[in-house]
Amino acid sequence: MNSVGLPGFGGQSMVAPRKNVRETPISATAYTSGAGTVTASVTCRVRAYLIGAGGGGGGYSANGGGGGAGGEAAYHEFLLTAGQSLSYSVGAAGTAGAGGGAGGNGGDTTITLPGGIVVTAAGGGAGASGSTGTGGQPRTGTGGLRRYRGGAGGSAGTGSGAAVTGSAGTASAGLGGNGGDATPSNTAGSGAPGGGAAHPGLAGSLGSPGAGGAESAAAGNAGAAYGGGGSGGGSGGGGTTGGAGGSGLLILNISAA
Repeated sequence: MNSVGLPGFGGQSMVAPRKNVRETPISATAYTSGAGTVTASVTCRVRAYLIGAGGGGGGYSANGGGGGAGGEAAYHEFLLTAGQSLSYSVGAAGTAGAGGGAGGNGGDTTITLPGGIVVTAAGGGAGASGSTGTGGQPRTGTGGLRRYRGGAGGSAGTGSGAAVTGSAGTASAGLGGNGGDATPSNTAGSGAPGGGAAHPGLAGSLGSPGAGGAESAAAGNAGAAYGGGGSGGGSGGGGTTGGAGGSGLLILNISAA
C-alpha cells in the first residue's frame, strides 16, 4: 500500500521525536519480616517483588516427614501520587513439624494499594507428618502483573529393611526435600535434598528465592531465605522434627515518575 502525504505536511514527519526518558531512583528497600506502611513523598513509580515464606517440613512418624513447598513469587508495578500509601506484610516462615506432627504453612507476603487492591505471593504448603509423608503443595496468591509458582515439597520414600531416600521436589522455586523411611524404625534414613531456582527478575543483591532444606537422616533442615521449604524429619531417631521454612521477602524499588 502506497502512503499519501497530507497537504501542508510535506517533508515533515508525523511521528513525534522520541525522548530519552530516564527515571530517577529514589530508594530500593528489602523487607524480610513484619508489617508496615510506606507513604510516597512525591509522585513515584513502584516496582514490587514479593516472595511468600516456605512451608515447614513434617516430623518423622513411622516414615520420614514430607518436605514443605517453596513460597510463590509475584511482581507488580504501579504509581503512587504524593501522600498516598501502601501497606505490606511479609510472610513468616512455616513452622517445623514436631515428631509425629505436620509442618506449618508458610505465611503470605502481601501489599495493599490505595483503593483496596491487594497483591499476594502465597506461602508454601506444609509437609505432612511421617504417618503419610506427603510433601507440601504450592499455594497460589492473587493480583499482580506476573507470578511464579513455588516448587512442591518431596514426599517421603517408602520401603522395608534398609533406609529409602525420599524423592526430591520439583525445582521451580525454593522448595523442601523430605525425610527418609526405614524399617525397623530408628535406622538412619536420609531425607531428600531440596531444590531451588531463581525466579526471573528477582535474583539480585537485595535477595532471591531460597533453596529447600538439605537432606537429613535426623531432624530436617530449614529452607533457605527467601521462601525455601523445610525438609522433613528422617528416621535417624524416633520423633525427629522437620525443618522450618525460609522467611518471605518484599522488595520495593521506587523511582520518580
